[in-house]
Formats: sequence, C-alpha cells, structure tokens
Amino acid sequence: MVVNGCVDRAQANLDIALQTLQLNTTIHVQEKAEGHAASFEQHFILVHHRQLQGINLIQSMGHRSSHSMEDISTDSARLQRMMGEMGNQLQQQNTQQHAILNQIAAAVGNQKIMTTSAHAEGLHSNDSICATRRARASQSRRQCSCLKLQSLRRLPSWFSTFVWQSDTAHRSSCPLLARSIRPDSVGARFDYHGRLFTYVVDVALSYTRSAGGFSVSPTLRLGRVVSRENPAFRLFDFWGQTSEERKLMLLKPANETLGHFMQVWDQGFRDGLVGPGDVDQQGNILLHRACTLISLCHDKWSDPPTAEQSHDFISFLINAGVPVNTTSYGQR
Repeated sequence: MVVNGCVDRAQANLDIALQTLQLNTTIHVQEKAEGHAASFEQHFILVHHRQLQGINLIQSMGHRSSHSMEDISTDSARLQRMMGEMGNQLQQQNTQQHAILNQIAAAVGNQKIMTTSAHAEGLHSNDSICATRRARASQSRRQCSCLKLQSLRRLPSWFSTFVWQSDTAHRSSCPLLARSIRPDSVGARFDYHGRLFTYVVDVALSYTRSAGGFSVSPTLRLGRVVSRENPAFRLFDFWGQTSEERKLMLLKPANETLGHFMQVWDQGFRDGLVGPGDVDQQGNILLHRACTLISLCHDKWSDPPTAEQSHDFISFLINAGVPVNTTSYGQR
C-alpha cells in the first residue's frame, strides 16, 4: 500500500511537471509568434511608406518634366519669333541697301556724285593726313630705344658704408646723348652707435657731365638719429616681428593698439627718453612710421580704427611737436 501511494504521488507530480512544461512552451511560442507578427507589421508599414514616397517622387518628376516641356516649348516659340524678326530686319536692310545702290548708280550715270568743292576738300584732308604722318615719322626718329642703365654698389662694414652710383641713359651712338645728363657719385656713410642715439656722417662727391661741360658738387651732412633701442621707435619693431605675432596683434581692436602707442610715447616725452624731432636710421620720424602703420594695416585689422581715432592718433604726435618734414639721413 505504501508503494502504491508513492507511485501515485510520483505520477501526480510528473503530470503537474508535464502540464507546467507544456504551458511554458505554449506561452514562449505565443510570445515569439506575437513578436514576429509585430516585426512583420512594422516591415509592412515601412514598405508601404516607401512605396508612397516612390509614388510621390514619380509624380513630382512628372510635374517637373511637364513644366520643363512647357518651358522648352515657350523658349522655342520665343526663338522662332526672334528669328522671324531678325529675318524681317535683314530683309529691310537689304531693301535699303539696294535703294542706296540704285541711287548711287543713278548719280554716277548723271555725273553728279562729286562736285568741285568736294574734290578740293578731299585733297586738303589728304594733305593734312600726309603731314601728320611725316610729323609722326620725324618724332619717332628723334626718339630712342636705349635702356636706362643704373649701377649701384655698396660696400658695408660694421660702422660705415661706401657707395658708388652711376647712371647712363643713352648709348654713345644715340642722338639724344648730347641732351642728357650723366651723374656719377661716390660717397660714404659713417655711423657711431650710442646708447639711445646714433651719430651719422654722410659724405658724398657727385660728378655730373653733359654735352656742355661738367660739374662737381661735394656734400657733407651730420645728423643724430635714434638707435634701435629707442623706446618710441622700438614699438614698431615689437609690433608683430613674426607673422604669427602680427596676426595676434591684428585680432586686437585697433583703438587698443593705438592707445598703447600714445601711452608709451607720452611717458617717453615726459621722461625725456623720446624727443619730437627724433629720426631713425632710415630717415623716418615718428609721424612717418605712424602713418605707415595706419595705411598698411587698416584693411587687415579685425576692428580697424575709425577716421576720428586715426585723426586723434596723428594729432597726438603733431601736438607733441613732431615736425611734418625733416631731413632724411637714409642710405642711398
């Protein structure tokens, strides 16, 4: 009896396990079927949407082609109309030309094509044309095709520079040689560099000769120019020594850069390190360098100065006593 009871319980447990497994399998299969059905429905909707897009695209292409055909037909009609108008104009011109030719032929037949005054006027105009041609030919013979030759040699050293310069405008066989001036010059420049100033001695001897004679003129100039360490002119050297630094400086507002220049100059004038009449080694004063800075960099600034700011920048130097003109001690 005990064995039968155990067998019955085992049979009941086995039946329950089989029913549970069957139920789980049925649920899993049903979930997969529902998932496949949903995926199929999505694919169907996507295909239907793409079909609608294709139909719309075909319809739009059809409309465009119809409009293009209409435009082509309109252009062809316009072209035909223009060709017809041009044909009519050509026909009218041909008719007018034939009428003019008939009038000329009739005038020739009647010997009325040219009168005596017309003959005289034609002969006078022919004489004036010939005279103009003769004058141009004579002028061309007086001109020359000589190349202007200029020889310039420099021999620089650590404190001096020797210069030889010669200009030749015409060859010896040129007829304009007698009316030309041939200058030659030899000179030397000596520089003595101090802490903030440089003394320049410029000596030159010019020899000028022409058909009537020659002349010799000596030149001696002594000047004191500022060195490269001068704080006023050194601003221009520090202002963008390389292309990268120059790009960074140009990105700043121009008013800020000009204000910094005026601040440094004002402090230099007050401390006595900078003078209004200072000249650099190239013969430029502060006004020259300031105008060059504004003119060269005006279009390159991201925020260029206004006309009022440029006027204030230049007026600051003029009011400080910077001369407008000065003698240049630059090299030849």
